[in-house]
Amino acid sequence: VRTLRAGWNDWRVGFLFVLMNRYVMACSLVKTLASGAVSVINTCNIRMAQGMFALGEGGSLSLGLLYTAIGLGTATIPVLLRYWSGESRQRMHMAVIVSFAIVSLFSFMHAWSPNFPIYLLANALRSGGTASAKMYSDILLQSIVPDEYRGRTFAYDLGMQMLADSAGLVFVGLALDQSYVALTPMALIYATGAVAALVTACWGTYFWRIRNHPALVLRFPPLPPPTS
Repeated sequence: VRTLRAGWNDWRVGFLFVLMNRYVMACSLVKTLASGAVSVINTCNIRMAQGMFALGEGGSLSLGLLYTAIGLGTATIPVLLRYWSGESRQRMHMAVIVSFAIVSLFSFMHAWSPNFPIYLLANALRSGGTASAKMYSDILLQSIVPDEYRGRTFAYDLGMQMLADSAGLVFVGLALDQSYVALTPMALIYATGAVAALVTACWGTYFWRIRNHPALVLRFPPLPPPTS
């Protein structure tokens, strides 16, 4: 019981800290939104591997190739963006915008794909965008959150990421399997691209507004100590 209470207190304090700091909330939402996009598209990939692009028994070869492409994109694009951004906070802000723009652009390409090679390429590039967004969320949070709040903030951050994953899976399952909704995987991937485009615009607007106001980035109001 004491462990559960301590875990709840850590999550609660992290939640309060995020609510009190708009910039921290923005950085945390990056990972949450990227996780939701991953859960939606990866679930659609299973349906596509078993249907339109089926290779091997039950689409097993197609799915294996898809996850290979996802792994390659995840391993390369974040490294390239990190090399470009370095330790510059402004460049990291730009890299977040670029990451979501990549997710949006290649989600549209993903849904449009007329053949399996293009579908694989779109998967690889889109996965690199979501991985980059998550990476920069962690880097920015680690660089600005004070030591006494860092663990609590990441406890909240992880909880929201898992919630986004679960919500995305439930939504896609209902959308694909329920007759009264009956959306196609391609329609869901198009929708993901549209949401990513909206997030790109919102992030761009937000960081354009704070670019000359570093105090907005680094302000940390005091929080009450967590209860034992």
